[in-house]
Amino acid sequence: MYQLTRAIVPSCLLALTACGGNAEGQPHGPATDDIATFAENVPDAPTMGTIGPVHYGFSPESLTRAEIQLALPPRFDSTVWATKLFSAERAPLLGGGSCRYGGSPAAQTCTAEKEDGLALALLERPIADYRGDFASGGIPASALRPDMLAGASGFCFTASAAGDGTDYCYYAVSERTLLVSRRFSERGAPDEPAFAEVLESLRIPPEPGEHTS
Repeated sequence: MYQLTRAIVPSCLLALTACGGNAEGQPHGPATDDIATFAENVPDAPTMGTIGPVHYGFSPESLTRAEIQLALPPRFDSTVWATKLFSAERAPLLGGGSCRYGGSPAAQTCTAEKEDGLALALLERPIADYRGDFASGGIPASALRPDMLAGASGFCFTASAAGDGTDYCYYAVSERTLLVSRRFSERGAPDEPAFAEVLESLRIPPEPGEHTS
């Protein structure tokens, strides 16, 4: 089951859970500087959220959020709690039976998990462990693309089938890992600018020993 939240004023996320459903601890409140920085880029009143030490923002006029269970590659046999951001216009459809996913002509129950969108989760292990999961799962190193986000280094993997797909990007956050999952489909991405604003708003603390300007 998922829980849908639609906020109009800045607020914190409910506490997320880690791999296998273990508690991650209470979220921290958003920093004032983070709110001001994001507000400069988003004219609508932004909603702020935190996932551990990571801060993010989004415009509630464009996006809404829900807590979902996200299956982890490469085996997809374990799940984590994640915060899913997706089109606010599609929120009223959730629970109904009018949606079509994965190129199927048959109508399905509308769920936040299957909607195109951006999911964020703080994983409990270091990023090297998740890279190792891909290696042990038979995924070649060439399938993992180096990437950077908000000054944090990491890698991305794409899984796709029948016109739909998901990018799974992992970034080092101290001894833990931030997972940014982007679900997309052949329908296109009309909310792409709103998702780009979320990624631009992310504030990831630097690794120990790094200096910020």
